[in-house]
Amino acid sequence: MEFKLIKPSEENNKKLFTILGNPGKAKTTLASTFPKPLFIRTEDGSSTLENKETEVLLMPLIENKDSDGMLGYDMFMKQLRWVYSGEHDRETLVIDSVTALNKFVESKILDGTGKNMATVEGGFATGYKMCADKHQEILDICKKIGKHRNMTIVFIAHLEIEKTERPDTIAYTSYSIDLNKRSKNVYINNVDFVGFVKEN
Repeated sequence: MEFKLIKPSEENNKKLFTILGNPGKAKTTLASTFPKPLFIRTEDGSSTLENKETEVLLMPLIENKDSDGMLGYDMFMKQLRWVYSGEHDRETLVIDSVTALNKFVESKILDGTGKNMATVEGGFATGYKMCADKHQEILDICKKIGKHRNMTIVFIAHLEIEKTERPDTIAYTSYSIDLNKRSKNVYINNVDFVGFVKEN
């Protein structure tokens, strides 16, 4: 059997990053230092970039439902498709933030059902599985954007502190993404780098 050996520079080596931290701890500012960043904004953290010399470009801020009745999730997907096929020179795509994006995902799942995430589709955590599936779909599209447009992808996330109790050791706390357990794993297990912006 023959194998073709290639050098790392011969294949697309753009990476996926997740940056997490508490509000106001410069996550957006850090993401703005990546090459030619384009922000898809599910929340407005861009005020921290005012009066700074940057190459940042911003997509229109997404609301949970716009004046035409379009859900935030649908607008997000529309903007994501434009990044894939539209005319631009951007080298980095920043999703700011996946924590706020999750509210759009849940609203999409619950739209018109009269249910909540615990009871939709018959309950038994089905809603949270559906939520994680949509986040996985988003990440897969971002990977395609990275390959097709040769872009680095940066996911910004809010922080939560988890307490873990195990029967064979003492309880401990850890930093994690402020999402449900199934969805947070999408942005932890399937990216190249997870960074924590620490408080001073």
